[in-house]
Amino acid sequence: MPVFVPIIPATPSPRAEALGQRLAETIEQFRQQNPDLSGLEVRQATQIAVSRAGAADAPPRALIALAAAVAAAGLALALASKRGLAGFAELTIVTLVVALAVVLAVILALKRR
Repeated sequence: MPVFVPIIPATPSPRAEALGQRLAETIEQFRQQNPDLSGLEVRQATQIAVSRAGAADAPPRALIALAAAVAAAGLALALASKRGLAGFAELTIVTLVVALAVVLAVILALKRR
């Protein structure tokens, strides 16, 4: 039976709301002065601002995706090995459940970013 795990996004704090509003106003003022400003430039600018504000300590999304891909590839390779499922006879169910839980946790971390 499939299990549904709802993901409820965190509600921003009042300070985060105020900062978001101030950033939106600043971007709009800059856009009025520079009408040819593209959406890509706005995204790049916000990434620069976030990295300068000290929030760049989090691992990049690509690194998390790479870790998930390596974990999934490792499981697939183990299943496709010459021993096939016999190779998993040495592993306990707990080890497999933990490995799958780690992969799911990485995927959830990617979705929340």
